[in-house]
Amino acid sequence: MSVAPKPENENERLIALRRYCVLDTEPEVAFDRLTRIAQHTFDVPTILISLVDADRQWFKSRIGLSATETSRDVSICSHAVFERNVVIVPDATKDERFAGNPLVMGPPHLRFYAGAPLMTSDGFALGTLCAIDFKPRPRPTSAQVAVLGDLASAVVDALELRASFLKLAAHERELSSKREVLQTTIDSISQGISAFDADLKLSVWNEKFFELLAFPRELARNGEDFASFIACNANRGEYGPGDAGEQVAAAVAIARKFEPHTIERVRPDGRVIEIKGQPLAGGGFVSTYTDITDLRRIAEELQSRLEERERNERLKSEFVSTVSHE
Repeated sequence: MSVAPKPENENERLIALRRYCVLDTEPEVAFDRLTRIAQHTFDVPTILISLVDADRQWFKSRIGLSATETSRDVSICSHAVFERNVVIVPDATKDERFAGNPLVMGPPHLRFYAGAPLMTSDGFALGTLCAIDFKPRPRPTSAQVAVLGDLASAVVDALELRASFLKLAAHERELSSKREVLQTTIDSISQGISAFDADLKLSVWNEKFFELLAFPRELARNGEDFASFIACNANRGEYGPGDAGEQVAAAVAIARKFEPHTIERVRPDGRVIEIKGQPLAGGGFVSTYTDITDLRRIAEELQSRLEERERNERLKSEFVSTVSHE
């Protein structure tokens, strides 16, 4: 028996294998489907998708074998990985490379083997798709070998698709975490915040936005139309007398210009809300809502005191002028 040498790029090959994060994972339909197709094609009792790790071969999918892995030293698949080519063994007892192999001499008494390497696009052999029988068989036809190679390529495609899905899922988790941080941040701000996209659909908001403007909670959903919020205010009479539909159309037309704006709204409860809007680069706008009721009250009081002081100063000046004249 001969043990397959390790490829010269073994370290890089193992890195390539592990980037798929597939070792020791649960069975998956995509891989089991390919082993069933291979079994139907070759009419053998055992089909394996074998991934050759540093010291073992592990089976991502298997038919006709209870073991989930074996030592790499006794692995025929390791020869296909080293040779980076299809390995065909019609009768292992007559092949000097495998005649003394424990898997040939003892259970499961392997005889026939046909394995195609799982080659990545960057040239690494990860393992094999192999067909096994426990009795000798004739050498497969060239057409059968070609099918085996195609199925091995399909296994690599499934690995790539799986890796892409895992990468996408990780990216979505990262985005979800960032969205959670962003939402927590804007919820902690004392101002109300809302953002509408280029189609005037609600995309970002915080609780303060709904609290300050007393919008119903059913509007707090991603994709809600800007017009729905204007209609709510119009129907409550917050824009004064007039046709609500016309008021909504006018407000939407202004919003579609996506221009910076600052306005003050006096709500029915007397609160004064300052609304500042800034356009977004891709269309749409973000607005902040600040309760400036107390600031307005203080400003009015200061203005009243200033006017009273000016009046007193004027009266004082008139008195002095009159006294001086007398």
